[in-house]
Amino acid sequence: MQQDGSADGAPTADSVTAFEMRLRLLRQAPNWTQLPFNRRLRRIRKARGWSHQQLAGRMILVAKSHGGTASSESLVTSLSRWENDSRTADERNRHLLADALGVGVADLGLSEDPDFVW
Repeated sequence: MQQDGSADGAPTADSVTAFEMRLRLLRQAPNWTQLPFNRRLRRIRKARGWSHQQLAGRMILVAKSHGGTASSESLVTSLSRWENDSRTADERNRHLLADALGVGVADLGLSEDPDFVW
């Protein structure tokens, strides 16, 4: 069983409530609005209790629901690069990350293109 989820990776009601409480605390932190994307991503991922591999797996499920495909290995590499501030997610990946984590794109400290169709 994954932390913050059922055996198949789907969030349970208890894990959703616990994550919402942790996310609320993150948002209330005095420096939250000044944190860059890479640090917000890491903190939100850790608030979920997920490894890069677990988040990549969730991203694959979300991508499939939007007609996309990706490999776990490439997503783990991208997550590492994003968290180490060597790259920033493009518009599609911003939405993919936000949906997979259950947050808004703004929670990641990123802007949204109003013309982007997800």
